[in-house]
Amino acid sequence: MKKWFVVIVLLSALVMGCSQKTEMVAVGVEKIVAIENISPSDNIGEICRLTDEGIIHFHNKAEQVTVYKTDLDSNQSEIVQIAKGKGPGEVNYPMAMRVRGGNIIIYDMMMRKTVEYSLDGSFVDEQLVQGDVGFSHSFDVTEDKLLFNGSLQTELAIVNNAGEIEKLIKYDKVQMMPDDGSPFSGGCVRYNPETKKIVVGYYNAPYRLRFYDEKGEKLMDKEYKLERKVQPCVWTMEFGHPFPKGDIMVGGGAMYKKWFITSPVGGYDIKDGEFVTNEHPLEFYVFDTETGAKTQIVKIEGIDSLASGVVIGVTDDYIFFMATDEAMKEKYDLSSDTALLLLSNPLKEREE
Repeated sequence: MKKWFVVIVLLSALVMGCSQKTEMVAVGVEKIVAIENISPSDNIGEICRLTDEGIIHFHNKAEQVTVYKTDLDSNQSEIVQIAKGKGPGEVNYPMAMRVRGGNIIIYDMMMRKTVEYSLDGSFVDEQLVQGDVGFSHSFDVTEDKLLFNGSLQTELAIVNNAGEIEKLIKYDKVQMMPDDGSPFSGGCVRYNPETKKIVVGYYNAPYRLRFYDEKGEKLMDKEYKLERKVQPCVWTMEFGHPFPKGDIMVGGGAMYKKWFITSPVGGYDIKDGEFVTNEHPLEFYVFDTETGAKTQIVKIEGIDSLASGVVIGVTDDYIFFMATDEAMKEKYDLSSDTALLLLSNPLKEREE
C-alpha cells in the first residue's frame, strides 16, 4: 500500500508540474525618454547599449559613424565620430555594438573586425576576425570572447580576443547569397554572465531557443507554441537587393540574473513598395536560462501596440525598451518617434 501511495504522489507532482501555466504580468511605463539621431534601419536591438550613464548608440551615415550618449533626461551628446574607411579605428559597415570593461566595441560586418573606443571617445584598439564568421548582424561579448550570429551562414561563432575562431557552428543550409523568397536563417545571440549560458534565438517560426555552454557545446533545444498564425520571415528582392520581410520571432532581448527577457514578436510586410507593420500582441517573454522554461508573459499597461520595439537592457528597477512609433511621438509630445520606455521590472522581487 505504501508503494502505491508513493507512486501516486510522484505522478500527481509530475502532472502538477507539467500543468503549471506561464505567469501573466502587467508592467507600467515609469518614464519615456526621446532618443534623437537614430533610425530603425540602424539595427536598433544590436547598436543600443545600456550603461550607468544612460543609453549609448551609434548612427550610421554615408560619411561617418557617430556614437551618442543619451541620459535619462533626454540630454544627448556625441562621444566620437568614426570615419568611414579601412584604416585603424575606421569602419565601413558597422552592424552591432557592445560595452565591456568601460570600452565600446563595434563590429564591422564588411571588414570583419572590431574597433574599440573608450567611453570618452579615445581610440583603443581594433581586432581582425581571423576566419569567416559569415555576415554576422548579431553580436555579444563574454569576459574574454566575442560571440556572433549571422543571417546566412553562422548560427554561432566564438572568437577569442586574438581574433581566432574557437568554435564555429554553421546552419544546416548555408547560403552565400539568398534567393528571392528563401527563408531568413538568422536570429540573435545573447550571453548570460550569471549562468554562463549562450542563448541563440531564431527569427523564423517556430518560436525557438537553443542553449549552449561557454565553449559552444549544445545543452538543449526549446520550442514554444504561439497561439496565432505568423508570416514566415523570408528574403525579398523588391528593392533590388536582398532584404528580409515577415514575422520575427526572437529579434533581440537582454539578460537579467538567470533570465532572458526577449523582445516582442514583430515584423512587417511590403506592399506597393511600402512597409506595413504586422499586428501582434505587445508582450515580452521571460525564459529561465538554466531550464529553458518560459516563466512569464509581460504586457505593458496602457499600450496595446507599437510599430516596432526591442528590449535593450534590464536593471533591478527597469526593463529598458526602445520603441519606434509615430503615434507615440504625438501622444507623448516627443521630439523623436523613437523613444526609450522605462518599464517596471516584474522580476525584481521574484524568488529564484
